[in-house]
Amino acid sequence: MPRKELVVRVFVAAPEDVRDEVAALSELVEELNRIHSLHSGVRLVLLNWRTDVVPGLGVDPQAVINKQIGDDYDIFVGILWTTFGMPTPRSGSGTEEEFEAARRRYESDPNSVRVMLYFKSAPIAPDKIDPLQLAAAHKFRSRVGSQALYCSFTDRDEFVNLSRLHLSRHIQFWAEAQPATEVPYGMPAGVAVPAAESEGEEGFFDLLEIGGKSLAEALVAIERIGELQTENSVRTDLNTKHLNAVSQAPPDQRNRLVQQIFNIVASDLNALAKGLNDQSARFVAAFATSMEAMSKALGYQEFWPTVKPEERAQIAESIDRILRVVPGIDASLGGLCESITGLPRVTTTFNRSRKNATAAINNVRESLARVSRLVADLRDSGFFKA
Repeated sequence: MPRKELVVRVFVAAPEDVRDEVAALSELVEELNRIHSLHSGVRLVLLNWRTDVVPGLGVDPQAVINKQIGDDYDIFVGILWTTFGMPTPRSGSGTEEEFEAARRRYESDPNSVRVMLYFKSAPIAPDKIDPLQLAAAHKFRSRVGSQALYCSFTDRDEFVNLSRLHLSRHIQFWAEAQPATEVPYGMPAGVAVPAAESEGEEGFFDLLEIGGKSLAEALVAIERIGELQTENSVRTDLNTKHLNAVSQAPPDQRNRLVQQIFNIVASDLNALAKGLNDQSARFVAAFATSMEAMSKALGYQEFWPTVKPEERAQIAESIDRILRVVPGIDASLGGLCESITGLPRVTTTFNRSRKNATAAINNVRESLARVSRLVADLRDSGFFKA
């Protein structure tokens, strides 16, 4: 039996340098609609001035966009990286003007619009950077940081996982707000939803199983990273004692002994770097698989009540363990990195090993930070409160 759907309009404001993320968002909206609209009764429609605004005349180009888009959207999605955009007569850029319009709507009536901001933090080649544009983008990010909670991401996959989780939560809200006569957000379209031709090959329970298993694998790798750091700290303490002992050796033997010890330290750092890189690759791959599966599974809200409480609790425990252990591991790695960089440049071999180890540590810490953000969003999903 067809059911009436609720159309939720999503307006994306983004400069040219995040075109890939805008395309990914368009694909994600299609995915969510294909899989979930029949059961949720909610259909997302993405609005983008590049595809939804026709040529026209106005006092300026942005005014034409403003007139055609107006307030006809329910979710505002802003995406920024290194480009801020060209100034308009009313604001620093078109993206900023569109954000300010959404912000004013929210301040006037918090029920009229939801605002989601994403900032890309991936590195970019120096010859591709416009310093003035980059400074303007950073200034905007600093300013809105005092007004809004935004999300940072480093690549397309992380952006897709974050936005899939966030949009799924919005779909859940509007689905629970049905019937449409009492919906505080969105616009009832009055259009019958036909039976879905295909809801994808991935079933809810398969996705949930893959997500839970991969999450557990990611946790094992994260905990192994903590063990590697602890093992290196033990060896560092031992080598420090050896150096203290060498300080008592005769001057003609001291330099040779110091060199030998630092060669041992270099070997330890090489082993640490290899171990960290190996485990980092494992947990990044496992976590990516888990997040994709879990974020897709959590969109099947009609199946949530069928999940046994113990199964839900098992997944929640893996998430909670990650949230518990990551801060401690990150702090320990940060301290280890400071200790390594503070060591003297005694030998060429040691200098290379130190560089490799600090690079591995920084890579792991960046990955852990991304994991923490995504896991926190996953933990806040309605699935764990159902």
